[in-house]
Amino acid sequence: MHAAPRRRSVHRLRAGLPALGAARRLRAGDLQLLNNHVVLHSRTEYTDHPEPERRCHLLRLWLTT
Repeated sequence: MHAAPRRRSVHRLRAGLPALGAARRLRAGDLQLLNNHVVLHSRTEYTDHPEPERRCHLLRLWLTT
């Protein structure tokens, strides 16, 4: 596929994604698991709390099944 058709395809895909998406706000104790092979996902920019006692402990884990 040439660059121009590829750009148009990506633009169309991105234009339709908000209708298919779901935003979630995680709270203390929540766990989110995603399978990157079946879920097209993104996330908004993350800014942690300045107070050490309110900061989140985020981990990334790769599982092989």
